[in-house]
Amino acid sequence: MQPITIFMDIESSRSYIDELYSSDAGKVLEALIALKNSVIGSNRQKSSVIQQGIVPRLLQLMSGQNMDSNIKLEATITIGSLAKGTPDNVALLIEQGAATALVDILKEVPIGTKLAEACLCALRSIFTTPPAPLSALPAEMRLLSRLTPRACVVRILSIWCTGAVEQEALCAAGACSAIAALLGSRGNITPSTAKVLPALDLLAAMCFENANVAQATLTTKVVFGALPCLARLCTKDMPEDIRATAAETLAYLAEVCTSRSCRHNMTS
Repeated sequence: MQPITIFMDIESSRSYIDELYSSDAGKVLEALIALKNSVIGSNRQKSSVIQQGIVPRLLQLMSGQNMDSNIKLEATITIGSLAKGTPDNVALLIEQGAATALVDILKEVPIGTKLAEACLCALRSIFTTPPAPLSALPAEMRLLSRLTPRACVVRILSIWCTGAVEQEALCAAGACSAIAALLGSRGNITPSTAKVLPALDLLAAMCFENANVAQATLTTKVVFGALPCLARLCTKDMPEDIRATAAETLAYLAEVCTSRSCRHNMTS
């Protein structure tokens, strides 16, 4: 039954898929919008589109330097929708270079634009589906410095940060200040758990077995924002996974604080 269903999907979408290759920009844009609408909320349709070999054309439309801005945006949004499909869908997107193409766009496009936000949304969907394509995101200072202030990037970076190279690069790019901003309270307003958890994940990843980075967090405002949040998230009122993340991060910071205190006592 499944092959028949897929065949019907292909036949029903063939008209606008053919228009993706048109030389008429208006027809291409209309086809992209139709394609985008067809895959939203349907893993079966996402799989059908990927199996038809359309991804390379979408990446071409998304990345073309002289391409109409609306075409680039719609193509990127469509890639992002496909990235919310099954793990197999995401694996095929990565295999065809989607993650690398998204990162390349983020190197050039102004951060905060609709295109940048669409790229980040798609990249986050890809990175949160294991195994994440860690090599697609280089440890380049210019790129990381542009990305770290963005709250939506924190989850991506916490997954990407797997070793000393990434830890040092993020620290140098200002990630500590970005984390501090996410953790800090504004007046009597406490930051939401949805915003705090990714920030704590990134803080834990940066400090893991890296005394230099952990020490750097103590010399910035990050520790002043982190400690009250950690104390609140370690309470029994919080879900177990949240308590575990908070406790893990607190342990890293406590270890550095203890080592620092010991060194101070030995030299005084």
